[in-house]
Amino acid sequence: MCNEEDEDKCEPTCDGEDWACVVVDEGGWVLAGGDPAHSAETREHLATLYPMAMAALLNASVFKLDWLHDYQAVCFPPEDESIVVSGSAIIPSMIHAVWRTAKLLTSFTSVLVTAFAFVGLVHEAKADTEKEKKKRRDKLKKDYEREKFERLFDERVIVNRSRFQACDRSRPLYEFQNTPQSLAALKRPVHICDWPLAGAAVPGTNLLLLAVYLPCPYKGRPVPDPLVNGLVKMPDEIRALNHSASRLACWRDRTPLLGRPPAVKCFPHDYQQEKGYRQCGPWVPDKPKKNAHRHSIPMCFVVFISIMLCF
Repeated sequence: MCNEEDEDKCEPTCDGEDWACVVVDEGGWVLAGGDPAHSAETREHLATLYPMAMAALLNASVFKLDWLHDYQAVCFPPEDESIVVSGSAIIPSMIHAVWRTAKLLTSFTSVLVTAFAFVGLVHEAKADTEKEKKKRRDKLKKDYEREKFERLFDERVIVNRSRFQACDRSRPLYEFQNTPQSLAALKRPVHICDWPLAGAAVPGTNLLLLAVYLPCPYKGRPVPDPLVNGLVKMPDEIRALNHSASRLACWRDRTPLLGRPPAVKCFPHDYQQEKGYRQCGPWVPDKPKKNAHRHSIPMCFVVFISIMLCF
C-alpha cells in the first residue's frame, strides 16, 4: 500500500485487483497464481482466465495456435433421452411375415440357380503363370498390411475412415515460441489495452512469468478455450425433429471446424434399427456375416419341406 503523497512513486504489485501474476508453461497452462486463495487457477488455462493477455500474446507471435483433432470419438446420447419409436416398428406383423416369406423364397431360388450353374460348368484346370502368382502374392501382402492397420481400431466405432465424422472433437493447442523475437516481444513496455501485460521467461525452465492488467476488458474475437468444444445453436423446429446425436451431426456439418475437410450431408439416426455403437455421422449398414451363405441352403430346404407338407 502507498500513501497518497507517494502514489506517483509507488510501483504496481500483484494485488489481484489491478494486476494478476501467473506462472504458465509452454502450453499456456497456469501453474501458479498470485492469489493463494484461488487454487483453482492452477488447473485453468491462460486463455480461459485472461483472454486479453492470450490474444495479445497470439498477435505478437509469442504463442502459436494449433488445432488437435480426434477422428475416433463416439458420442453417446444422455441416459434420460427418450428414443422415438420408428415408423417401421408400427407396420403390422402380417406384412412383416409376408415380407420374410418373400425374402426366403427369393433366397431359396437364388441358391438353386447358383447350384445348377456350378454343376453345369465344366472347365479345364490350368496352372497359374508367374505373373498371376506375383499378382496374388502382392494382393495378399496388401490385404495383410491393411488388416494389420485396421486391427488397431474397432470397426463399429470408425464407421467411415475416409470422411469427416460428426463425432469428431477438436481442441486448440497453444505452443510457446521460444525464439529471440518472442522473447523480445515479452519485454515490450506495458500499454493499457494494447499490450496489457508484462512478462519474462524463467531462466533454465519452460515457464513464463506474466503480470496481467485486469481493468482492461477484452472485446475482440473469442479466444479458443482448450477445455471447451462449442456447439452451434440450431432453430427449435430443427432441434425437435432429431435426437441429441443427430443434432450433433447437424451442428458439425453446418459449421465445419478449422482445418477440417468440407462437411458431408447430415444423416439423422434411428437407434431402433442401428446395431453396435450409437455412431454419429453417416449411417452405414452392418456388414453381412461371412457364414450367412452356409445357413442359407439348410434353411431353404426346411422352408421347402414345410411348404410341401402344407400341400
